[in-house]
Amino acid sequence: MMCEKAVYFDDTDIASQIMNTDDVLKINNLGRQVLWYNDTIWNGVRQIVIYEGLFAKFSARPRFKCNAGPPRERLAHPERLV
Repeated sequence: MMCEKAVYFDDTDIASQIMNTDDVLKINNLGRQVLWYNDTIWNGVRQIVIYEGLFAKFSARPRFKCNAGPPRERLAHPERLV
């Protein structure tokens, strides 16, 4: 997500540094250094980034798919809350 933030705000230097490290703390710190970052804009964009990432993750792994119906239906049914 931090790399997506850097790419969205056209900070290729930070994006490259993020892609070249596995250190989560360093990735988070680099994400805070993105040039031209605007929190108002990112608040809307990150929802799309998160959705697309989760969709890709769970689409790629069939074992994570749930065939029990729509999420609201599963949560609203009292017998399933136990």
